[in-house]
Amino acid sequence: MKASESTAIFGTGQEESVATDLRKNSLGVLGVTVAALGFNAPAWIAATTIPLMYAVSGTATPLTILFTFIFPMLVLCFCFIALVRRYPSAGGVFTFTEKLIHPQAGSLIGWVYTVACTMIVPLTAVTGSQYLQVLFPALANIDVKWIAAVVVLIYAAIGIRGVRWTIFTGTIFLIIECSVIVGTGLLGIVSPHHAGVSFLGMYNPANAPSPWLGVLSGVLLGIWLLANFDSAIQLIEEARRPVLTVQKALLLTLTLELVIYSIAAIGWQYAVGWEAAANPPEKYQGVALSYITDQYLSYPWSLIAVIVVITSSFANLQMSLQAAARISYRMAKEGHLPDFFARVHSDWKTPWVTTLLVLGVAWLMIAIVGSNLLFYINSVSLLWVLSYCSAAIAFIILMRRSPYAIAYALLPVAAVVVLAYAGWSAGPGSLTLGAIWIAVGIVLIAYSWWRRTRPAGVAPAVP
Repeated sequence: MKASESTAIFGTGQEESVATDLRKNSLGVLGVTVAALGFNAPAWIAATTIPLMYAVSGTATPLTILFTFIFPMLVLCFCFIALVRRYPSAGGVFTFTEKLIHPQAGSLIGWVYTVACTMIVPLTAVTGSQYLQVLFPALANIDVKWIAAVVVLIYAAIGIRGVRWTIFTGTIFLIIECSVIVGTGLLGIVSPHHAGVSFLGMYNPANAPSPWLGVLSGVLLGIWLLANFDSAIQLIEEARRPVLTVQKALLLTLTLELVIYSIAAIGWQYAVGWEAAANPPEKYQGVALSYITDQYLSYPWSLIAVIVVITSSFANLQMSLQAAARISYRMAKEGHLPDFFARVHSDWKTPWVTTLLVLGVAWLMIAIVGSNLLFYINSVSLLWVLSYCSAAIAFIILMRRSPYAIAYALLPVAAVVVLAYAGWSAGPGSLTLGAIWIAVGIVLIAYSWWRRTRPAGVAPAVP
C-alpha cells in the first residue's frame, strides 16, 4: 500500500474536531477505551462464554480466542478504523451505512443497533440485580423488577449528568472486574491445581475435542466474546482528537479483550482443567467463576465472584445506555428521527431526550419481560451480526475506487460470510426475535418514508 493511500484510509492524526452539540474534548484514548471495554463486560462475558468455549474447543480454547481475534474481529476493527476516518460520527454503523450503502438502509441499521443496545440495558440491570440479592439477602424480599428499575434510573441520571461521570464510574467497575478475571487466571498459571496441562497444547488445534473442527466451531462463541469494541465510536464526538482517539481506542480495546480472555482461558485450565470449568460441580449451579475462585480464596473473599458479575453487569448497562442514546441522537441530527430527539442538555451537553427514551423502553421491558434473560439475549444476537456485516460492506464500498479494491474486499467478504453463519447458527429463538425487530424497523422506516414523500395537502381556496 502506498503511503498516500494509507494516509487517505487511516488518516494522519491531524483531523479537526467534528461538528457536534455534545461536549467536545472530554475524553482521551483511555476514557474511550474504558467505555468500550465496559460495554464488552469482561467479567460477565468471561464467566458465561469461556466455559461454553471449553465445551466446544476443549484445551484449545486459547487458540480459538486467538484465531477469532485475527479473523474476523481484527479485520472488522480495521474496517471501522478506515470508516471513522471518512465519517467521524457518533452514529457509527448507522452513519457508515447511510453514507455508503443507502439512507434507508442506514435507518434500518441505526434502528437495529439502537434496539440491540437498548435490550442490553434491562438484561444487565436484571442480571446485576439478581446477584445483588445474592450478595445482600435482605433484598431477596424485593421484586427484582423494582431493583432493576431503580438501577437503570440511577445510571440514566449519571449519563445525563455528563460523559465524564459515566467514564469515572465505569472505570471503577472495570478495574474490579478485570482484576478478578485476570487475577484468577494468573493464580492458575502461578499456582496450578490441575496437573497435566500443557501450554503449547492449548495452541494445538489437534487437541480440541473434534480436532480443527472444534476450533472453528468455537469461533462463533469467540465473536460474542470479543464483540462490542466498536462502541468506542459512539464517543467520537466527545473525544479530544476525535478520529485518532477512536482509532487507537478501537485497536486497544480489541487487543485488551484478547489479553484478558486469553489469560483467563489459560489460567482456568491450570486451576481446575477445562472439563471441570465447562461443567463445574452441581453446587456451583454452572457458575465456573465461583468454582475457580473457591480454589484460591476462602469465605468471605470468595464472594468476589458475585461482586464482579454485579460490577460487570452495571458497567455494561451504563455503556450500552450511552451508546443507544448517542446513536439515536445522531439519527435525529441526520433527519432520520424527529428533531426533538436531537436535543442536548444546555449545561452538561448530553443527549438527555434519547437517554430518557432508552430509560423508558428499558422500564417497559423490565415490566413486561422481567427476568427472562433468554429473551434479551436472543433479541440482540442477530442484530449485532447485521450491524457488523453492514460495516464490512460499507468498507468494501468505501474502497471501491482504489486500484487494490479487490484485495481490500477479500477479507471483509470472508468476515461477512463467517458472521452470517454465526447469525444463522444462533438458534431459532435468536432468528425469530431478530427477524421481528428487523421487521418492525422496516415498517417504521416505510411509514417515515411515506410521510416524507406524500404530497402536501392543497390549501382551501380563499374567497
